[in-house]
Amino acid sequence: MSLANGDKDQYRGQDKEERFRAWWEQEEQIKELPSDLETLLDDGNEETFRKMVVQLQERPNGVILWELYLCAKPAARQIIHNVLQGNVYKYLCPDHFRYIKAIYKLAEKKLDSQIWGLLARIFDVYRGTLENGGVYSNATYRYLRRRTWRTLRKLGETGDSNFVRFAVDTLIHYTEADTQEHRFCCNRENLVRLWLFNHLLFRHSSRLICHYSSRWDYVNKPLQECPAEREEAFPQLWDRHPDQLWRLIKEAKHSRVICFAIQALKTGNPPYVESLPSEAMIPLLDEDKTPKRDFACRELLRRQDSYHPDINVLYRIIDNHCSDLSLMEQGVQYIEEHACKWPSQLSAELVCRLLGSKKERSTLWYWNAIYRLIEGPLLPALRDEASLPLADQFLNHFHPLIQQIADDILAHLSWEKSPFTTEELLPCLQAGRYEVREAARQALLNNLHHLTVDVQTLIKWIYIPYEDNHVFLTQFFSTHLFTLVPLLPELIQQLWVRMIRSDTPQVIRDYIHKDLLGSLFFEELVWIPANRVIHLINNRDQGLQELGTRMLARMTSAALKIEELSQLAQSRLFAVRERARKWLDEQAGGISIEWWVQLAETDWEDTREWVFRHMERKYGEELPAEFIYGLLDSSIEVVRQRGLEWAKKVEGQLDLHELVIRMWESPHPTIFHYALDKAKQLSWDEEYLGQLELLLRKVLFQVNRGRKAKETALDLLGKLGGEGGPQSEMAVRVLSDFARNGGKRDFERVMVLITRLRSVVPGIDLPVVIS
Repeated sequence: MSLANGDKDQYRGQDKEERFRAWWEQEEQIKELPSDLETLLDDGNEETFRKMVVQLQERPNGVILWELYLCAKPAARQIIHNVLQGNVYKYLCPDHFRYIKAIYKLAEKKLDSQIWGLLARIFDVYRGTLENGGVYSNATYRYLRRRTWRTLRKLGETGDSNFVRFAVDTLIHYTEADTQEHRFCCNRENLVRLWLFNHLLFRHSSRLICHYSSRWDYVNKPLQECPAEREEAFPQLWDRHPDQLWRLIKEAKHSRVICFAIQALKTGNPPYVESLPSEAMIPLLDEDKTPKRDFACRELLRRQDSYHPDINVLYRIIDNHCSDLSLMEQGVQYIEEHACKWPSQLSAELVCRLLGSKKERSTLWYWNAIYRLIEGPLLPALRDEASLPLADQFLNHFHPLIQQIADDILAHLSWEKSPFTTEELLPCLQAGRYEVREAARQALLNNLHHLTVDVQTLIKWIYIPYEDNHVFLTQFFSTHLFTLVPLLPELIQQLWVRMIRSDTPQVIRDYIHKDLLGSLFFEELVWIPANRVIHLINNRDQGLQELGTRMLARMTSAALKIEELSQLAQSRLFAVRERARKWLDEQAGGISIEWWVQLAETDWEDTREWVFRHMERKYGEELPAEFIYGLLDSSIEVVRQRGLEWAKKVEGQLDLHELVIRMWESPHPTIFHYALDKAKQLSWDEEYLGQLELLLRKVLFQVNRGRKAKETALDLLGKLGGEGGPQSEMAVRVLSDFARNGGKRDFERVMVLITRLRSVVPGIDLPVVIS
């Protein structure tokens, strides 16, 4: 290419450095940013921002990265920062690498440690050589790595404070994966392939040495714990900037970087460590890196007042979110060493915090350690601060070892220190473990003079179904019966109601009627009325029947009404029926015929036969008509048959018209036909004709009376019609109505009867015309 004379003069007049200035040093835009990206930079929408970062990572564009780096807007810098933190392999290709390298060099020139540190770590970790499918040679790879260290070494040698800033902005981006290699089916640490990382951390190490050719090597493999001497490059510069070391501790992602920062800070700047507030260290307890947690734990424990520590700090150490066993062990050891100096209230507060932990049930090692703490150094304080809420916390815990502490807490419960009520103690009295129930009962006895017991509380206590509870309750009632006298009427009333309720558990019913009402309070049941005793006797529960029988044995016949004696005489228990019959014998003179009939109508043969014997013995052959009528009306076949036998035997003493009228409507065929037969044998005057007509109509017009009954009724009507007078008129009325409503067969029979009546009583007025 040739230059005109004027151009040559201008070219010769330029400074040599200006003539050979690289394109990236000019910091000129290659092309404008896309409009949507420009809008994003001004808008700042987080969702759009995230999508743009993902897009640049998946579809790399080196030009856009270059333009973003030149842009002065904060959002542009944040985008490029996030892109370079992601997967940058796609940018190590011919289309984009020149822009990445340009950004790296420009960042070095501008002392932009943040972007430079990102790229320095990339060049140190990723081997983008041609042999690995990259875009540059091994020489370029070594050049980029050496250049990063050379830049930092020059800053360090001149004592420039930028050395620390650049080193920190580089080291915070290294991760554990950067130093791992997969060999023999496992991952293991391999530091020797890194260059900048090792120069910064192991420059003066005796464990890892640098061969000046191009690599590092182990002296002893693997590396042991950090030695006491300093190994990093330019330690004096690090000591001037403890704030940067603290930043490394907080933000670094690699354990060796964190360990270096902790050691350098503690060794070179102890006063700075002391000046750090505890609040700043507490978040480190939840970090995922063990060195951070361990450093924060040791510092926090060292700062605690051994006589009055911060409970929140101790709780955070033991119940750390990372479930770090080492941290918890340090916290446990601290408590074991100093808990004897603490106020008991402080220890109890710590225990409550620990019991409220959200650790899962499967974290048994954690709860075993908590049990070791509580059962050991914290137990004396818990005994001093024993209370029901504290015992409930242990009682409701899922871990069986923790639950056992409730026994000890309850055993040391004192109303003077922590008042409680009997109602509040009930959950412990009904606990599933025997030891807890026994401790609760002992606590109740120890503090009984401070407690009040009402009926509802006693009922709830009785409802606890354990046998040991019932044994204790029986003894408790026996010992303190005198103090319970004011409560006995209501208590017995409540016990009685629950004893006969079907929804009461059987074990509770048995305890009430056997041990309480049937034994301990039996003498107090004298005021129970007879009807309730009878209800008890009639209950299907055998135990309740026995209790009712015992209560009945204390009664006299004078205390019972006839109705109650009648119920007892029909009881399903033989002994009760027998006793009732004896009492009835004593009051036989005051019993009406109706009650004797009711007594006879029983399913129990012994009572029924006793009634029959009594009536025969008392009346002989002159049995009362009302008694016979009552027997004939009975729904029990045996009783009706006995009444029928007696009716036939004493017919001469009975008003047969009344007998027929009363027995005519009997639903039982035997009695009904007996009444019909007797009706045919009787003569019916006007006094009974109205009732007889009604009865005959019922027989003829009811469907279910049967053919035989209708034939008998028709025969009776024929007989009455032949007597003349009112009898004939009544017979004609009934027959006429039956002829109009009966069937063909009935009509023929009626016509025969009417014809006969006309021949017998010629002057009778017949409503039916016979042609």
